[in-house]
Amino acid sequence: MEQIRILHIVHILDRGGMESRIMDLYRHLDRSKYQYDFYVESGKGGTYDNEVIDLGGRVYLAEKNNKYNIPDFKQFKDFLKKHQEYKIIYAYNQWAGWYLHKAQRCGIPNRIANARTCIETKSLKNMLKNLLKMNVNKYATHRFAVSKKAAIWLFGDEIFNRGEVEVWPNAINSENFRYYEEVRRDVREELNLKDSFTVIHVGNIRFEKNHSFLLAVFEGLKRDLPNAKLILVGGGDIDKLRLRMKTLNIEDSVMYLGVRQDVFRLLQAGDCFVFPSLYEGFPGAVLEAEASGLNCLISDTITDEVMLTSHIKMMSIKDSPLLWAEAIKNFEETDRKDSWNVIKKAGYDINELIERTEKFYDSILSA
Repeated sequence: MEQIRILHIVHILDRGGMESRIMDLYRHLDRSKYQYDFYVESGKGGTYDNEVIDLGGRVYLAEKNNKYNIPDFKQFKDFLKKHQEYKIIYAYNQWAGWYLHKAQRCGIPNRIANARTCIETKSLKNMLKNLLKMNVNKYATHRFAVSKKAAIWLFGDEIFNRGEVEVWPNAINSENFRYYEEVRRDVREELNLKDSFTVIHVGNIRFEKNHSFLLAVFEGLKRDLPNAKLILVGGGDIDKLRLRMKTLNIEDSVMYLGVRQDVFRLLQAGDCFVFPSLYEGFPGAVLEAEASGLNCLISDTITDEVMLTSHIKMMSIKDSPLLWAEAIKNFEETDRKDSWNVIKKAGYDINELIERTEKFYDSILSA
């Protein structure tokens, strides 16, 4: 069989949630049959570029967008005219319809719109995103979403209720997150955590991740647990957060580790995972934390499809940080060893998603 090249349009190939989940899929794909390429609309190189190339993929950097970060769709159309090998193309979130319009004009038969977020907060930027997404149903031949909430946000209630969206949640290599006491001991020693109660958060420093609230929750926790530590994993501008830490007098208790490739190890060192996002599509970071056996406290703005184990709880971000801190203290200790298998049996393992994905590709290409 001829190798089929499939194009994904991304902003940058860094370790964001969406990009990491695409890469999870890509690593396990039968690349003798299907190969992923990436069109990077920001024109910036990213963390995953070299790995993509090593796996046989191609990374195409667009010329930099204008100062308003609006993609150059004429440039994208010219790109497609030069690269007529693509029969399948993925576009994501609010710009999907705009990209898929150009793909339609260039004769690409399989145009996939994939909803990976759910924007609920009201701001001028988010209002614009809600307007930009409105043409997506006109140009998509296939519609996917990581959750019901994400599906309704991008495609609308009517399309979703007609069964025209396939909800395929994020999946992980669940056994990678299997808990081992010796790994926990080693990582805690590396990080000099000693007997500290350790809260961990994994996510890039972005508005929707709500780090400011997280810091306030941790400050409340430290009132009763003065030896507590907070580990932050992810990229972004840490300087503004450091000012917030200083104001709350917790800077000596927060460890910022930046972007890491060993998240599966770091999670084992934690005692509680806290994730107070304003909105999410389907957060893979929560799935990973559950698989590692961590007690998880997350915001109720996140889809309840992620509630897979007995040690996860939702709270409103309208509740005070002190109430969140109290909830952290009230978690019971759990046996963490089998949590990875709970995630696998629930159908959120990467191997099951690979099988579905390859069957989907086979079916649309044979049609």
